[in-house]
Amino acid sequence: MVRRWHYGKLIILWSWGGLAAAILLTQFMAQPVAKSPLTHLLEIAFFLIIVASLSALTWYWLGGKESG
Repeated sequence: MVRRWHYGKLIILWSWGGLAAAILLTQFMAQPVAKSPLTHLLEIAFFLIIVASLSALTWYWLGGKESG
């Protein structure tokens, strides 16, 4: 299913995912760790999850383009 997506769907996902990741990273950089370590950890964890998920999805989609 994902392998047959139009490239525009990936552009939309990366746009929204990139915006969410940028907001999380901005929050992460704006406050010192000592003020709220758990929040800091969650912000960087969600940032990494978003970027890793979008990268994996794109890798899978591009794999379908190579084989067919």
